[in-house]
Amino acid sequence: MSTHHTDWNAPPHYEAVDDSGSHRESDTLLDSRKPLASGPRYVYYRVYALDGILRCKNDKGNPFIGRIKATSVPLPHTVASLKRALVQAEGLPDPNGDLTGLFQTRDARTAMVMNARVDILTGDLGATAHTSVALVFLTSSKGPVCAASDDEGDDDTGDELPLLYYRLYNRGGEERSVRSFDASEPALGRVKRESIAPPRNVLSVRRRIANVEGKPIYELADLFTDMTADNALHSDTLMDDTCGSSKENPVLIVQPEHRPGVYNRPVLIVALPSDFAVYSSHRFTQWLSPSPGDIVHSDGVAVDRDAYSGYSRYAALDKSGKTGYPAHSKLLDEVSEQSSSSGCNIQ
Repeated sequence: MSTHHTDWNAPPHYEAVDDSGSHRESDTLLDSRKPLASGPRYVYYRVYALDGILRCKNDKGNPFIGRIKATSVPLPHTVASLKRALVQAEGLPDPNGDLTGLFQTRDARTAMVMNARVDILTGDLGATAHTSVALVFLTSSKGPVCAASDDEGDDDTGDELPLLYYRLYNRGGEERSVRSFDASEPALGRVKRESIAPPRNVLSVRRRIANVEGKPIYELADLFTDMTADNALHSDTLMDDTCGSSKENPVLIVQPEHRPGVYNRPVLIVALPSDFAVYSSHRFTQWLSPSPGDIVHSDGVAVDRDAYSGYSRYAALDKSGKTGYPAHSKLLDEVSEQSSSSGCNIQ
């Protein structure tokens, strides 16, 4: 697999050494498309979780673009060895690189092949901030990583992507967006496209919107391209820059339908059931026993409320197709990021 990206007008790959001592690291990063003289060769990169861009620990002037010396990458120079070096530089909990994907640029549609050779000493790959590779940590921003807020996600290289506009709905009508920018359109929000993780498909767009809105339900929502669409886009559909390109033509994000007998309303398991007693007043005669953090699906019609835990009981369907009652659960559209135990957690 070739790692040369012929679409870029690639500059020379070396940084100038300033003997006067007045040179600033941030100038080197932001002016990295200028012709440069001899000096250390760097690999520039961005880091993402599945639900958005992360701040780089190893940045030099821009909190969203990091760099490492090309000579710090162990031989042989492959996608795998480069990825492990970036993971180590960022302190991500993935020493073998099994939980991360490496994309040639933030616009790439597929991850690079692990055993492919990369020319990081003289080639174009990651040679400048403008052509930085994208490291995607294949988990949501929980625990050890925390996605940046969309207000922070500015691209200081002067290469900022357009905004993506969206309109939020529950099944009864419009839903107010926390990203609202127009008082007359409270359901209309927007995010920066560069804050959306590669490969920037429908699923990664929904994850980013769920993150900035603080409502996990939107990760499982339907996404439509316009008001005339009959069918939602598949999660794997790649999003080009024409989708949601203006406030007059936003993408439409619709929460899953919930009505009696339709088991498609997500329910989050927040604790294990305290017992497996038969709940005999309905036709389902068993408890479900998923693990905390799992999601099952319900029609959202509460059977009763547990006086001890305060949680409602819902008839639900688990991943295996088994129907029963998960104790200690919450409807996902009633869960907010702010109510989670950690400021970065999306429960």
